[in-house]
Amino acid sequence: MDKYSILRDMAFAMGRDYKQAEEAFNDALNNEWERIKCFGIKKEMILTGNPEFYEIATEEKLLYELSKRFSGGYKKSKKRS
Repeated sequence: MDKYSILRDMAFAMGRDYKQAEEAFNDALNNEWERIKCFGIKKEMILTGNPEFYEIATEEKLLYELSKRFSGGYKKSKKRS
């Protein structure tokens, strides 16, 4: 699944627009976690290791976690409409 599809699924699953999902994703990549919290994602879900020395989120790790959590969000939201 590509980045666009994952972020689209995330946005629709949570009733938000794509731009908000994209901004939250980019913030998380810069180790800013506030925006992505509104999508139910916490830093601890993405980062591993000793909490005192969290590593930086990589795009691959973040996309993997988001795809697990929000897969099919776009299609499901269209069925509810």
